[in-house]
Amino acid sequence: MLFIRPIATLTTLSLLTLLALSNTTYAQIYKTTDKNGNPIFSDTASDGQAINIKTTNTIPAVSPSPPQQKPKPDNKSRYQALNISSPTDGGIIANGLSPFVISVSLSPALRRGHQLVLTIDGVTHSSSSTQFSIDKISRGSHTVEARIIDQQGKTLITSPSNSFFVYWPRGG
Repeated sequence: MLFIRPIATLTTLSLLTLLALSNTTYAQIYKTTDKNGNPIFSDTASDGQAINIKTTNTIPAVSPSPPQQKPKPDNKSRYQALNISSPTDGGIIANGLSPFVISVSLSPALRRGHQLVLTIDGVTHSSSSTQFSIDKISRGSHTVEARIIDQQGKTLITSPSNSFFVYWPRGG
């Protein structure tokens, strides 16, 4: 019991010291004016007036989210261009009874497992070449479009469609 009293006294003194120290952080500020009219602020009382300082605005810190990385396009695995080279858009096939070739240009070259599909008026023709040989076609206006598909049948790129006109020789 002899040791309890000094510990209690020490605890009380420690609490009073902490209380006194915490009060000094909010010391009073005084404002006076010098002979040139400049304001002077001080923490010692003088003939100036006491200033009430409002608490400072604070905003809690925001932890930023990690930046989202966009996947870089792999230009080596994508086709850059696919076009109908021949016949040109608005072109003419003079004799639809004779075989003719529809040519397709693409960049880069057709990859293994991919297929070039040509559609003429909704009818599909497939090839692993950029040349499509057409034996015969009816006269009149036709629309052609090309696309590249992968092994699963997914379209990778589609060309703009071209329209061309076919004539037949007289009597045919």
